[in-house]
Amino acid sequence: MDAASSAKRGGTNQRRRVREPEAVHAFAGRLRHALFAARETQVTMARTLGGLSAPTMNRLMTGSAQSIAIDTLARLALWAHRHNFSVLWLFSGQGPIHTGKETSS
Repeated sequence: MDAASSAKRGGTNQRRRVREPEAVHAFAGRLRHALFAARETQVTMARTLGGLSAPTMNRLMTGSAQSIAIDTLARLALWAHRHNFSVLWLFSGQGPIHTGKETSS
């Protein structure tokens, strides 16, 4: 794309990060809620999510993460599903908290 078409579309060739602090903190709150309801510790969840480091888990739980890797998001979705949490609720806050499906452990 040339500079003229980039300008028409309102964009630049620079990467922009869109971050809404309220949304990030709300996600962290839902994640903490789910962790507590699942009766797991951050250490157990970190292992389940592929061995995330303590600082990474802390950033997820406090809402200070600048970004989340796509593979971590996928693992979070699987973790939520295993614990009967709605992935839509976890990531967006919309819909019911639980999926309503029974899961076997």
